[in-house]
Amino acid sequence: MMRAVALMLVMMIGLPVRGDDAGGERWYIVQMQGKRCGWMHEQEKKDGENWRNESELKLEIKRGSITVTISVESSFVETADFKPVSMSSRMMMGAMPQGKRYRFGPDGVEVVETVLGQKEGKPTKEPLPDGQWLTPRAVERLSAEKIAAGEKEIVVRTIDPSIGLKPITATSKLLEQTTLEVIGKTVPAYKWESKIDLYPTISTTTFTDERARPLRNETDLGGIKLTIVRADRDLAMAKVEPPELLLSTLITPDQAIAKPRTLSKAVYTIESTGDSLADIPTEGGQRFERIGPKSGRLIVDAKTAGRACAPQAEVKDAGFSDCTTMVTCGDAEVKAALGKALGADAPKDRAARAETLRKFVFNYIDKKSLDVGFATAAEVARTKSGDCSEHGVLLCALLRADHIPARVVAGVVYVDEFAGKSGIFGYHMWTQALLDDGSGPKWVDLDAALSRESGFDATHIALTTSSLSENEMTNSLVQLAPLMGTIKIKVESAE
Repeated sequence: MMRAVALMLVMMIGLPVRGDDAGGERWYIVQMQGKRCGWMHEQEKKDGENWRNESELKLEIKRGSITVTISVESSFVETADFKPVSMSSRMMMGAMPQGKRYRFGPDGVEVVETVLGQKEGKPTKEPLPDGQWLTPRAVERLSAEKIAAGEKEIVVRTIDPSIGLKPITATSKLLEQTTLEVIGKTVPAYKWESKIDLYPTISTTTFTDERARPLRNETDLGGIKLTIVRADRDLAMAKVEPPELLLSTLITPDQAIAKPRTLSKAVYTIESTGDSLADIPTEGGQRFERIGPKSGRLIVDAKTAGRACAPQAEVKDAGFSDCTTMVTCGDAEVKAALGKALGADAPKDRAARAETLRKFVFNYIDKKSLDVGFATAAEVARTKSGDCSEHGVLLCALLRADHIPARVVAGVVYVDEFAGKSGIFGYHMWTQALLDDGSGPKWVDLDAALSRESGFDATHIALTTSSLSENEMTNSLVQLAPLMGTIKIKVESAE
């Protein structure tokens, strides 16, 4: 689950890429929780008659004693008069990189995806991004002009290769003109409060120079603090001290829960240690009732009977059936795994098939490992390695390959013991299948990671859901960030 949050952090860091008109480069230190966790490098250079912006980011985080490495590379090519030519991104979250190349044309965008780190898929055609938006160099030029004109607010609409073709709107409001120490020198700086429409609840304090080039970014993601600081190459690439993002976010409730894997119903009080508690979803097996700005009551029922039907908008949403970069339901190995799971004697009932697939995934992933990145279903089908995220993604892909709409859930779950700690809630990922029991389609929770026999219990608390589509994944995960490290759980009843 922690790698999913890391993915969201990666995408936040990458916005936007800016370079020097004369063709320059900049280095940054990346810190998380006050510890140096990696570096970022940006460069702009001539590419024939065009300009190319390149960005490279490398992060290391710890999950207990295990270090996970995440890397992202992106580029954007534009003409001298700020027209888009192409862009690309390459992300390493698992053992096999994921990548996409985009080429802009007059009537659409050609997209080529790198499959399993080496094999390129067939080109597909996507529509041009909607509305007007600015290339990276155009963003910098407009921002510099507004600073020179003394404007107090800058609003730009742009595209980031690591997110895809969906434009994002960034709004920066000037707080003050100040000074900042950068690479051993005190320089003039502009201090801004910045927000991106993709993450409306999260603000970043950004220090820039007069050309809007970032000198320092500070973002508070609830329990995770992220800082990016301008540096020289040697300082940026110095030895890192990866922050621990698993044990530090475990939640100890007010009392232990007996026999958690067979718990059928529970009532919890959820309280925020911050300024407010974000809404917790009412869907699947749970119902949220707000008590006050910082607290709410959550009722979790593991029984499928009596659940509310899914909203019609979700029932009709093709995103829960589509194959995506993460949920690679059309992959040959995923289809082969589906055949092994169901076999010739597969049950006809869709709920029984879903449960068969859940048990299959628990056994199929025979290397239960914390050192895997956020791997695609195609990768997991080959490596048979991972933890809750990989179990959730593979089960989601198998369900869709079997024509059952599915999505993943990010939240917390109670375990008796983990990493030397007893009786805690830890961040977790599982799967939901859209199944009709005769009274209408309902989201049914299926956890393939914890137990072969127990598919779901009332210690699962869902905090957000995602179809894992390219445009929706980060938007869903960002809802989780303000809750991490900031909630307390009180067990009112457990039966």
